[in-house]
Amino acid sequence: MATRLSQGERITYKVPVIRPPFGTPRKQACVLWTRKFLTIHSEDIMGQLYFSVEGHFATGDEPVSDAWIAKNLRQALQTSRMIARAAPPPGETINELEQRSHARYAAYAEDLRKRYGYRTASSVFAQALQVSVMLYEDLLVLRAMNRVRGGLWFAWDAGFAGRRGTSKHIMCEPEGKYVRLSPSCSDEELARGVREMLRASRISGKPVYVEPEGA
Repeated sequence: MATRLSQGERITYKVPVIRPPFGTPRKQACVLWTRKFLTIHSEDIMGQLYFSVEGHFATGDEPVSDAWIAKNLRQALQTSRMIARAAPPPGETINELEQRSHARYAAYAEDLRKRYGYRTASSVFAQALQVSVMLYEDLLVLRAMNRVRGGLWFAWDAGFAGRRGTSKHIMCEPEGKYVRLSPSCSDEELARGVREMLRASRISGKPVYVEPEGA
């Protein structure tokens, strides 16, 4: 596996992959955590992921409450948009949407830089953990991410159960790196899932999440 794991960590693959067909409608949001703050933002899907042009985002000083996480994550998911590159909304072009996304993200990062005393906007998320959240019609998926050198985030690679070339060969996801919930789950369940994935997230293979007092 390409991702470097913390000392003593072992990944097993016991969660069968049941992926919706390509192009299945979904909404998506991102949770980013640092020791100073937790921020949630909506994402627009236009072939790849973009900071949402019009969607919800919110930032709270750590520690934030479970109710705060659930409320803002639900709002971010609901305001996410899936836009076909060949059929953008009337009066808009993909290029314009991309430019608006980049400008909105830059303003968002700059606001966090000023608010929390970072030297540059690029350093705001240099030590951040990330959880990717996808909402389908009947499924809510939370994925822990691993930040690697170069500043990129990746989900853990899928593995396989059984022997290749046999009927028992089943593609599986890393145990403990994914959480599946019902879209109608309680706020407590949703926030608990986010915190579980923050604990599973890594920066260059190392865990850094700090549990809130009383957790």
